[in-house]
Amino acid sequence: MNNDFYVAPHLRYSEIVSPDNDTGALTLDLLEAWVKLRGALGVPIRLTSAYRSIEYNRRVAGSPNSQHLLGRAIDIIVPNVNLDTPEWLEVFFECGFVGIGRGGGITHLDVREHGSGLWRYTGASRVPDEAGREAYERFASRDDMGLATGPRTTR
Repeated sequence: MNNDFYVAPHLRYSEIVSPDNDTGALTLDLLEAWVKLRGALGVPIRLTSAYRSIEYNRRVAGSPNSQHLLGRAIDIIVPNVNLDTPEWLEVFFECGFVGIGRGGGITHLDVREHGSGLWRYTGASRVPDEAGREAYERFASRDDMGLATGPRTTR
């Protein structure tokens, strides 16, 4: 199979497949969020992980409930851009990402269907991201013009 076709602007199929079996799929929600994120960044994004097969997810010690298994998550690195700031958190939210893990030079972004998840990577573990929660609460209390409103619901 030729894996050199685009599934979205600036995103090739070969970048989203599970490394162990050359298959992959991302949800439309994730592709839409990707397009918005790529536009917001304006620079190339390196995907370190997208869709994962169950076997590959086990090999990398991924969560058994990983959004990668559902085609709803990506892990990214953006060379020379520090994504670990409150401003970038708000950009991620605006793009449609509701699961965000940060730390160790990697940013996990997902479009989970229920709730939100914000965490930081600390070595081999994850801890709640309090700064991320505060940024989300600020974002959720704005309306589309940036004005304070009531809480916003997530997917």
